[in-house]
Amino acid sequence: MRNGTVIGVPTSYLCMSGMIFYVMHINCIKYLHVAVLVCFFLPGCTTMKIHDTGDHYVLPEPEPETLTVYETPSEPDPEPEPELELEPELELEPELEPEPDPELEHDPELEHELELEPEPEPETLTDYETLPEPEPELETEILADYETLPEPEPELETEILADYEPELELEPESEPEPEELPEEAINVWLTLREAPHKEAGKRYVYLTFDDGPSMNTRLILDILAERQIYGTFFFAGERILGDENSAEVLTRVLDEGHFIGLHSMTHNFQHLYRAPGAHRHFYNEMRELQRLIFELTGGYETNLYRPPYGSRGAFTGEHIIMMSNSDLKCWDWNFDSEDWKLRSVNAILEKVQSDMITREDPDIVVILFHEYAITIEALPYVIQYFLDLDYTFLPYHPDNHFSMNLLNHPDL
Repeated sequence: MRNGTVIGVPTSYLCMSGMIFYVMHINCIKYLHVAVLVCFFLPGCTTMKIHDTGDHYVLPEPEPETLTVYETPSEPDPEPEPELELEPELELEPELEPEPDPELEHDPELEHELELEPEPEPETLTDYETLPEPEPELETEILADYETLPEPEPELETEILADYEPELELEPESEPEPEELPEEAINVWLTLREAPHKEAGKRYVYLTFDDGPSMNTRLILDILAERQIYGTFFFAGERILGDENSAEVLTRVLDEGHFIGLHSMTHNFQHLYRAPGAHRHFYNEMRELQRLIFELTGGYETNLYRPPYGSRGAFTGEHIIMMSNSDLKCWDWNFDSEDWKLRSVNAILEKVQSDMITREDPDIVVILFHEYAITIEALPYVIQYFLDLDYTFLPYHPDNHFSMNLLNHPDL
């Protein structure tokens, strides 16, 4: 047999005969078990080359093809293959939710995972869908409230215009007629209180109190009565209507020699100054309050008014024209105690002293107070401060009227 001769015989016979020949040739029995194993594990038929080395024949190493054929049937674990196939299917689970894969029906563990995974997704979707739902509802509610806001304004305008127009055209008819009331009941305060005489060279202080009557009105009256000092009270209509004893308070104010002025019915800045027709609202509220005080006091008539929040920054040109053409007189202030903002007696007293320096010790002081608890505490100290400076305290009197408005308008 020559080197490189190719023969085609069954591998089992070729291997067995070769090995027997090999053993007999080298007289060595120790390789007999190798021949038996090769004959057992290499069935089939293949083509092989037998090389002659001279002394003996050497079998070539098995080609990789015979090894792959040998290795593939011996793989014992086919399980990883279905696991690899299931992984991409899990990624596409949201698309196949209505039709579950039949291959996964028999795997309880995977079915459990599939049941758990889609559950949070619809929960988040439902939560996400419900979140924007209340937003349009809130918008519609706000729009509904906003649309209703301007609706009452024209209604108020028509009502006020209806009340206001006849008052402008027929003012004597809208005001209380003297013939219906006894003459002695009209301006009873003026008949009992003569205008105080002002001496040349003296300085005067007018204490004024806004936003009453209140629970503190009586305490203020007690402080003034103890010192025999008189003041001026600007009452608001809603405060009068909200106090069952308002008639008694008003009567006491007049009986003790103080003066009562008008401070509107509502004290509402928007309604009195910025709403459409606000100048008419302002005028009508002053007239309404004037009639209310007249009825509760049995004939006291006052033409003095103080604009809520002061005339400066509140009055428009229409307000100035309206009130300048009426018989009502505006009275603001030139000193502000700021008791509506300050919360200590020392702070209020320092504010009054500061105004004295700013105004360069004026001959006439009209100081603004309210009826707060801090006002009750600070009032005695402020009174004593002006007494030490030799000021005289007076109430307002129509016969001694002088212009006092923050706009410095001569006709108000």
